Amino acid sequence: MIPNRKIKWLWDKRIVTTRYPITDKPTKTFNWGWFYEQGTYEYYSLFRSPHMIKTPNGFSWHLRVLHHLNDFSYDELVEVANFIACKRNGFTASHINNKTRDDIITNLWNDKSGNAPENRLRKVIFKVGCGLEQHEKRSIIGQLIGRSSRITTDDVIDCAHLISESNKKVTISGISRSLGCSRVFLYDIMDEDIREQIHRLNEDLNDEKLQRKKLSKIQEGCTGKSANIQALG
Repeated sequence: MIPNRKIKWLWDKRIVTTRYPITDKPTKTFNWGWFYEQGTYEYYSLFRSPHMIKTPNGFSWHLRVLHHLNDFSYDELVEVANFIACKRNGFTASHINNKTRDDIITNLWNDKSGNAPENRLRKVIFKVGCGLEQHEKRSIIGQLIGRSSRITTDDVIDCAHLISESNKKVTISGISRSLGCSRVFLYDIMDEDIREQIHRLNEDLNDEKLQRKKLSKIQEGCTGKSANIQALG
């Protein structure tokens, strides 16, 4: 999680950011989580990775998921949207301008279709606070997915996100080790969309590292100024 992300503001207001599947039933249940052999689209988990919201579309999706999970009143929706759209609160990489934000709020509030927000297919879901390290999670995913004949493009994308969330660059070698398949197999099933998603994950990771360096320098500068003031005093 990003150090300056003000996630506590959401928690203090009892805003739900994670929801496990409701109607889909797991194939197997473990003490650390669940395995869905056919996958599920019902698992939502926001703000658990270091990646920030970078586009209006990304902001719209996050707000749509929050509204779906919490059923906000109009005033609550506006309040949450304003908070997340503000860059200094640590959710967005850049400030969402007021007109874009207001248009997204209006479109979302007027949408009465009741459709769930689009989501990634997940086969392995880990409980929050399960205590497993990222490399242990990748090992479990590889064991459950099994041989190459069972691996799908959704499994590749899910594995790529898990690697990226552990602050590591996503590579074909890393995915093949995690899923227990050959790189040749991965090259065969990966299309341009998957390659682009992996490229974006790595770009986001580089951006996060750069922002952490900038934040560290700012904090060091503030500490240095404070020390100088104390010395002069």
